[in-house]
Amino acid sequence: MNTLLPEVPFLDVAAAGPVAHARARRPQTLAVRSACLGWLPGGTALARVGDPLVRKWMSRSGTPYAADIAAIQRDLGHPGVWTLHAAYLFGCTALADEGSSGPRLRRTLDWPFPGLGRLVELVRQQGPAGDFINVTWPGFVGVLTATAKGRFAASINQAPMPWRGREGVGLWSDYARNALAAWRDGEGLLPEHLLRLVIERECRAARSRGVDTVVANAWSEDRAEWRPRVCGEGSPGPNNRARVSALSGWAGREGTDFAWAAPPVMNACTRLTVELAPTTGAVVVAGWEPDGRGGVAPATATTRYAS
Repeated sequence: MNTLLPEVPFLDVAAAGPVAHARARRPQTLAVRSACLGWLPGGTALARVGDPLVRKWMSRSGTPYAADIAAIQRDLGHPGVWTLHAAYLFGCTALADEGSSGPRLRRTLDWPFPGLGRLVELVRQQGPAGDFINVTWPGFVGVLTATAKGRFAASINQAPMPWRGREGVGLWSDYARNALAAWRDGEGLLPEHLLRLVIERECRAARSRGVDTVVANAWSEDRAEWRPRVCGEGSPGPNNRARVSALSGWAGREGTDFAWAAPPVMNACTRLTVELAPTTGAVVVAGWEPDGRGGVAPATATTRYAS
């Protein structure tokens, strides 16, 4: 452990949830907002345009967490909270296998926003089935990585997007058209809202894999009409295969802290590394930030928590 780096903070907000978390950590909530919007070109102007559109979209979707977002937006008094809840740009690599202490989930979370590594927090929240530990940020109401002792460990990897065979500028056109289609349809919950609600689940379907499983940002079987997401170097298809192959080599293996977290699994966008062991309730997490040389460096100490 690097004692010069801060540990990841832990807060217990129980039934009060993300609104209480944001209020208790107002400076950190503002820092998350500023870090994310500051990375986007014209981020504040984008937020002023995006907030009402996202609010309308979430109202149509029927999410039970719209009130949480609205309360956090009011408390902060700055635009952007709604917009950032629609900025679902996550790339990840995850391995679910059997460790010496039972089932285990190892995962990286990759997102280009600087600040998410140093501002990550562990939060005890309450759900319909009981308490769980959420690896999250103040001001964020969803769940991307969570665990509860004796019950589950769960995380989200962003799925591929419908692909129209375009490259270059056409790729960005696909991004925009897919986002517009999601806003226009307005049906179904955001993935991070669904995970918070269900805590144990593609949009209208689910498939289960009952063996040691490695996933990145492509389907486990190739589908020509879908384009994988990419994190790090190279084109999406080879990049995903390389990350899956690298992490597959750790199935069933033990190792020192995050020994598995190496390129290409780790890349310039990696912000979190997490290990979850639901049998024991153990959580290990570390935050990462850009190192200025095309890679990442630790932004927090490797932090352990036992629920």
